[in-house]
This record gives sequence, structure tokens and C-alpha cells, in this order.
Amino acid sequence: MNANLTKNERITVGLGVTALVISIISPFITYRWFQSAVREQTLKEQGFKASGWHGYSYSRKNVGPDGELKPYEIIYNVDLMNTGALPVGKVVVSFRFRDKGLGNDIKDKIRIEPPMLARIDLSQDTLIISLENALPPRQRTTLSFSVGINESDIKNEITNPDAWVSSESSASIPIVWGCAGVSID
Repeated sequence: MNANLTKNERITVGLGVTALVISIISPFITYRWFQSAVREQTLKEQGFKASGWHGYSYSRKNVGPDGELKPYEIIYNVDLMNTGALPVGKVVVSFRFRDKGLGNDIKDKIRIEPPMLARIDLSQDTLIISLENALPPRQRTTLSFSVGINESDIKNEITNPDAWVSSESSASIPIVWGCAGVSID
């Protein structure tokens, strides 16, 4: 059978073959593309960890009537660990102090080791620290700050702040506080 196709028929056949090839290949390409993004997200989530601990600072100048040293500040530390091979971005650490307001001087007491740029937002009882850069792979970063305490705080046994950490690869993770001990100056 000798079929002479017109120009329109050749264009139609060409478009049909192209559509068929695309419809066969596109699921494989899409799967590989999305699978890669999901895998990257999973690796970042598995590598990102956080823990918190606090300690009390005592001063020889802050002695009670019974001669006992009294704490004058609580030092809070949050360790952010990226044990994975990919950087983790958009890291935000939030603290909510239920029984104590925060003054603006808290911003000057925040330390990040190793040093990183961070945006610090403060309201009456909430402190939010947002890291400007991604946490590098296989690195531990420690955020620390101190909050002054007074006699009434000691009597009322102030509680640790509610704290959460989140990143581009994880939802908010609550920080469980541990106690690290004391320092005396």
C-alpha cells in the first residue's frame, strides 16, 4: 500500500508520535526529579538534631545571710547539630518564658559558637533567634544566653522556658532541658 500523506497529515502524525514519546518518558523523569527532592529533604531531617541544657552561675559576692552562695543568673544553652552531609537552612529557635519577662539587654547576652549571623526578635516573654545562614554539614553550633535571677525567682523555683527549634527540613521540635551544673566566679 502506497500512502502519500499530505502536509497536514504528516504534521498530525509527527505530533502524535511526539505526544506518545512524552507520555511514556515523563513519568520516569518526574519520579526521578521528585524522588531526588524527597530524598534530600529526608537526609536533612535525619541529620538535624537539637538539645538544651542549663546551669546556674554563682558569685562569691552574692552570699546569703547564712553564708551560702546564691545564684545570680541561669545560663541556657541549645546545641544544634547537623550530622548530615547537606546544609540545613532556615533554622529558628524560639523561647517562651512563662514566669518571667525579658528585657532588651538579653540581646547582648546571646552567644553563638561558632559565630554565625542571626536575627533576634524579642517580645515581652518570647525570644526568637533565626540563623541567617544554613547550618553547615557535620557541625555543632551552640546558642547560649543568660537570664538574671533574684531572690523571688529562687523562692518561686522558676521554670525553664518552653523552647522549640525548627528548620527547612523539620517541623517544630520541642527542646527538653537537661541540667549541666554550676559555675562560680
